[in-house]
Amino acid sequence: MKKKEVWIIAAILCLEVMQMGANGISPIIAELVTAFPQAGTSAVQFLMTFPSLIVIPVSLLAGKLAERVPKKYLTALGSGLFCASGLLSLAFHGSLSVLYIWAVLMGAGIGLVIPIATSLISDCVSPARQDSVMGWLSSAASVGAMLMTFFGGLLAEIHWSLNYLVYLVALPGLILSLLCLPKDAGRQQAAVGETAMRQEKLKYGSLAFCCVLALLATLLYNTFPVNMSLYLAEKEIGTAAQSGTATTILLLMGVVGGILYGRVVSRVGRYVYAIGFALMVAGQVVCGTAAGLWQVYLGCVIGGASLGFVMARVLTDAAACSGSNVAFGMALITAFANLGGFCAPVLTAAARLISGSEAVGPRFLLSAACAAVMAVVMCFVVRRDNSVTGQSVQ
Repeated sequence: MKKKEVWIIAAILCLEVMQMGANGISPIIAELVTAFPQAGTSAVQFLMTFPSLIVIPVSLLAGKLAERVPKKYLTALGSGLFCASGLLSLAFHGSLSVLYIWAVLMGAGIGLVIPIATSLISDCVSPARQDSVMGWLSSAASVGAMLMTFFGGLLAEIHWSLNYLVYLVALPGLILSLLCLPKDAGRQQAAVGETAMRQEKLKYGSLAFCCVLALLATLLYNTFPVNMSLYLAEKEIGTAAQSGTATTILLLMGVVGGILYGRVVSRVGRYVYAIGFALMVAGQVVCGTAAGLWQVYLGCVIGGASLGFVMARVLTDAAACSGSNVAFGMALITAFANLGGFCAPVLTAAARLISGSEAVGPRFLLSAACAAVMAVVMCFVVRRDNSVTGQSVQ
């Protein structure tokens, strides 16, 4: 691997730590409910997912801006907005409405960075390494969220507002964007061989299907972080710091999953989708029926790799379906993934309606049931596609 390519990959991975940035406040959800009792639980939960709503239009705009503005400047701007949202939230947090305003900046930063950073893999990384780097992206996103939730939980023990300092995790990405990314990235015409490869892979599914998968995967996975602190508080089995630890374990397993992704997908191909959803089922069932903290930790261990497996393959298939405009394809995936993240609290309302109570456990079980349906569906979809293409697992 050339030294220049190593630094470009390092920059991309440092940028990717922002992807799950909204999870940074997951350790303080219960504290925010207490701090703003007039707002209600749902309004506080939506603060965590609200940036995902902002990501949707901004990521689509980023896909178009990348055709005119060098990608290194777009990613640097996005990283700067992400850091600013944390500092402003720390300085000005007198009402939930003000925190929503700063969440807009966070969403704009993520929307600028993530689709551009992901598209840089196709622009700057050799085809032989792209699958592995896609897996590393999942790991980097989990590392970022893990650092934010773990240290955020510790800082929240002093005061919940200090949790927002964790958004300075975007600083290395800002610096490396300016120093390491080439100004002409993404402006070269795709090589004939790469174009042919993408057209060959197009038979595996459409970009629209990849968008739906991204939406459903993030919608169901976010049941973990959105409800974790509330669940521990309801069961009286943990504090904000232990909620941060649980989410950290969840994300640490996401790192492991991203590292193992290349080996797993080489053996099972697109069945990795079903494996990812199955892990989500098992992890959420264990969490939703937990009687003690150790069971919650176990559920996080089991379910942690699920999103990484699904999303790494979604990104690979989406890039294959995007032709020469990978940046816009990645923008669509980012938009739908964040739409799923934004809609995660909807499961709270659905579980409340089905169970007839405010208990948090049924939210995990409802999400697990939906994930089980997706695991079965993806088995049938992949089997059908393989029978059409005459391939065994790919």
